[in-house]
Order: sequence, then C-alpha cells, then structure tokens
Amino acid sequence: MKTEGIMRRMTGKRALRALLGAVVLSGLSINLALASGPNQTPVTVYPSDAQGNRISQPGWWVVTAKPGTTTQLYAVVGDVSNRPAAIRVLAVDATDAMFGGLAYNLPSARVHSVGRWIHLPTGNVSLTGGQGGVMPFKVVIPKGIKPGQYVGGVSAYVPSHDRQTSGKAQVIIQPRVITAVVINVPGPKFFRLGVKNVQAQWMSGAFYIVPHLFNNGNQLLKGNGFMWVYAPGHSKPIVAKAMPIDTTIPGQTFAYPLRWSSHPAKGTYHWLIKLHWNGGSTSKSGTFVIR
Repeated sequence: MKTEGIMRRMTGKRALRALLGAVVLSGLSINLALASGPNQTPVTVYPSDAQGNRISQPGWWVVTAKPGTTTQLYAVVGDVSNRPAAIRVLAVDATDAMFGGLAYNLPSARVHSVGRWIHLPTGNVSLTGGQGGVMPFKVVIPKGIKPGQYVGGVSAYVPSHDRQTSGKAQVIIQPRVITAVVINVPGPKFFRLGVKNVQAQWMSGAFYIVPHLFNNGNQLLKGNGFMWVYAPGHSKPIVAKAMPIDTTIPGQTFAYPLRWSSHPAKGTYHWLIKLHWNGGSTSKSGTFVIR
C-alpha cells in the first residue's frame, strides 16, 4: 500500500471477511473475484472502529456533536476485485433526489456544506486485489451551525475510462460507492414539509405537472402527499395523484414531476396539494397557465 502512515493494512482471512460483507454496499451480489466488470464498482467504503471491525448498525456514520467540535471516525477502504486498484476517496455533499430520497453530488462538484466538514487524510489509495485498510478521518463542525441534521458522504471509486456516446456528446460512466455521514447538532427539533410552487413543463414529448417541494424543518423527514388539478371551469379534478416522499434533507428543495398530457387545452388550471408527515400536515393551492 502506498499510503503508509495513513491507512493500516488489513490482509488475510480477516480482510477477506470484511470485504465480502461489504459487497452489499455496492449493490453487487457477485463473487469477490468478479467485481471488476466494466460497469461495476470494485471498491468499498464502510464505517469501522480503529481496528477495522465493521460497524454494521446503522451502516453509515452518525455524529452527534456541538458546533466548533471535532469527531474522530474510521473507514475501511477496500479493493474487492482480483487486481490492483488506484482508488479515489473523497467527501461529497448530499442533496435531495427527485421525488425525495438522498442523492450525492458528483466527484467533480465543489463541496459547500457537510462535504467541507469531512477531513480525509488522502484522496488516493493504492491497494492490491482483496486488500483493505483503515482510514482515520475527522468531522469538524463549524462554529455557528444551527441545531438540526446534516448529511454528506464519503465516496470511493476507481477512475473510469468507459466512455459512451450520447448524440454528439461523450459521457464517462463512473460507478462509485458512497456511505453517508449524518450529523446531529443538538438543539430544538422541527419537522416540516412545504410546497414552493407548481409548474407545467414540456419534457420528453409531453407536459408534466411539476410540484417543487421542500423540507423547511431541521430534521431528515419522510412524508406523503396528494395533488389535485382542475381544468378551467370544472369542479371535478382531471388529475388526482398520490405523492409518497422519501427521506428529505433540511433546507433542500426537490421536484416531483408527474406526466400529464401531450395536448392539454389552453387556460388557467387550479391545483391543490396536501402534505402529511409524522406529527404534522400542510396544504397549498395555486394556478398555472397553459398558453
């Protein structure tokens, strides 16, 4: 391993057991020796203690700390293929995915929030096949951070050279694994979802009705919603859709596009959305125009 002093080597049966168990994180139910296919992720990263013992519950890092404090954490970074790997390890910010749920920024994106709080000792690790190591790292909570929950991630991948053509553009297919870092800053807790607006947008050959929802509390939150849309001059809804909402991040906004019609009539449409979560509910109504 080329990172002496940064990672402690894990080899033999102990490393093999740890790496075999970690294959689940990459979504691959395959043999260890076959983990290096063109669109597979031959690496893993998961929480451990200082000795490399896997912390399986909850399966990601959870930090409860006050602003201005530093927390020591440990990760096992492993090569689950049968060949040497030059692995990139870096911190990334988390965001809300479409329809709710967590997503993570690309490796090329600058970190602005929790990704900046995660301090890794190196961004490059060289391992042989079936080998892993313990990487200590720190989470530093900046002073002045308000109470609530915050999410980032630790991402690991082998830089890809798999290029595919899409129209006139070339894209690089980059498999990666990401394990979340959830930070709890103590203080009052608020659970709220809200509706910013609703728009009609032409996408992929049809009009979509696109509510923009947001988590305006300070805790991770799931919920459920329902939307009704009424045509001009009609009291019976032309659209009635349930909207299950996966885990959302405080302060984040996400879109919930619903396919509607290829040829809607012109006019002003009315909409109503009701949102529910454990402990609360809200509703909002408005209009959008088809010209």
